[in-house]
Amino acid sequence: MKRPLQGTIVPPAFQQWLPNRLTKTAFTKEGRFCVCVKNCCWRTTVFSPRGSQSRVFFTMADSAVRGPPGMGGTSTDNMDSVVQGDRRPGSHKGFVEEMRFVAMRLHTRDQAKEGTLEESALPIQEWQPSQQDYLQFLVDSKHVYDFFENFMNQSQDNMFVNFRRTGLERVSALEEDLDWFRQRGFSIPKPEKPGVAYVEYLQSLVQDKPHALLCHWYNFYFAHTAGGRMIGRLMSKLLFDGHVFEFYKWEGDVKQILDQVRVKIDETARDWPREVKDECLKETGLSFSYSGTILGHLAKRG
Repeated sequence: MKRPLQGTIVPPAFQQWLPNRLTKTAFTKEGRFCVCVKNCCWRTTVFSPRGSQSRVFFTMADSAVRGPPGMGGTSTDNMDSVVQGDRRPGSHKGFVEEMRFVAMRLHTRDQAKEGTLEESALPIQEWQPSQQDYLQFLVDSKHVYDFFENFMNQSQDNMFVNFRRTGLERVSALEEDLDWFRQRGFSIPKPEKPGVAYVEYLQSLVQDKPHALLCHWYNFYFAHTAGGRMIGRLMSKLLFDGHVFEFYKWEGDVKQILDQVRVKIDETARDWPREVKDECLKETGLSFSYSGTILGHLAKRG
């Protein structure tokens, strides 16, 4: 599907890409934009909301993602600002550093010194989700972790064998947290569109671009150990009187676990051709996009 023309209503097919009521965030001087879809008009390089209510969910670069597969773009759209020339930023340190550099570019400037996006219009400190919103966030997150962990455990591909039982796994911890909600009278919902859509996309990579799956795995797990923990602390204080969920606990030193996994990724990618590495790097925007839709359960105004 082509992008909407300037001044036209965003087509329903494009709106269905993201959950309902997602709205714009910021955009950079370079013309990168942050997607918004509900009741919007296309204006120059950004979507702008028509209604009076806004809800920020996520920021991403236009150069990294021009739309999800089948809806105006693919996961391999241009990333000229971060993938160019013969030498990739961070490549002298290994492939993990290349992925980290690309990921940091897709942060806002207040989130990371390498960030290229302006500060979000709705800072995380202003998020006001409900307990039910947070529960849905956990359910959708678990749906994605279920896919990753089942895939790693069942795959016969030697590329993924080293990523079984790394210590980063989150499914068991999330199961304990969902039990905590059950014990307090909550009914556990089914995964909603954000989690379901992401898993569907990941499943499509298994056959077509298995190497790219590792980029999504890296971004999803590593982000949770950093910004994810910060979000967890905020939600704990805001909604649950300081209760610390198992989702934010790891057995052992998480920094040491991350270092061990970095070594495994670098070893796995060492002999990949440059074009395969670039294809993996180009998935970073979609990884952020899909993860951002899951965070949309939390990024709400009061």
